[in-house]
Amino acid sequence: MIIFPDIALVIYATYIPFFIALYALEVVALIKYWRGSFNSSFFKIFILLAVVNIAACIFGSFVFRFNLYPIINNFYSSLKVRSGWLTAAYSGAYYLNCLSEFLGVLLACNRFTALFCPIAHDRIWMNVCYASIILCVLVAIAPVWFLFDDPTGFMQLRADNFTYYVVVAYSNTRGTSIWLNMVIVTVTCNALSTLLYSACLVRLCTFSNMRLRTAERNLFLVGFISMLFSLPYMILMLPWLTDLKYLTPAPMLILTNHSIRRTIRRLFSSSKCE
Repeated sequence: MIIFPDIALVIYATYIPFFIALYALEVVALIKYWRGSFNSSFFKIFILLAVVNIAACIFGSFVFRFNLYPIINNFYSSLKVRSGWLTAAYSGAYYLNCLSEFLGVLLACNRFTALFCPIAHDRIWMNVCYASIILCVLVAIAPVWFLFDDPTGFMQLRADNFTYYVVVAYSNTRGTSIWLNMVIVTVTCNALSTLLYSACLVRLCTFSNMRLRTAERNLFLVGFISMLFSLPYMILMLPWLTDLKYLTPAPMLILTNHSIRRTIRRLFSSSKCE
């Protein structure tokens, strides 16, 4: 008998692979034709954010999503024993979530300097881009470091007529809460991004240079709308809402950027010729 979780899995399996494939296609196009229209700090951050978001979506699905669907979760019955690789997957899912948040703020900072310091923007990011990325990678460890050695396993639960599993980590560190840390990271990062994008929005509305306004508006929209779609997760902190945060940048880039659409067509054309 088909039950609601199975229907949810079918829906999930319909849209998630499509958006991940779109994201991956954009990354390939950006890297292959890097020296064209995409040789900028914005796309450096976007590429890394795309890789992180794809990995976070995959890790998060394994740790927090698939175990809830009775049609496929029999696999998790063998994972009730604590294991090191499961600890790595569990801590990795949270780490990638934090890193995604920090990179989102970095992308907002990039749009802020592009609009408020257009002349110095390229010079600023030439000096700080890689250092900022490394800083994000390192700082993202702080909220989750205590998970790296926590024994982790799945616990079997029953509800009505189906069985599901929830991940359980046995913390060795007192006074730590991954849930509280994630709330702090998510709220803080979204608050900073909201302030930066709000300032950018005001700047765009008053900018007189129409050519620059059109180009920067499109890149601004990618970050701004992606940030808006991450707000439901910030408010409710539900695992399935991470899809909005992780995958929204992919369709937003292709909808707002003519260059990426042209490049993807070029990518397909070159593959057919080969």
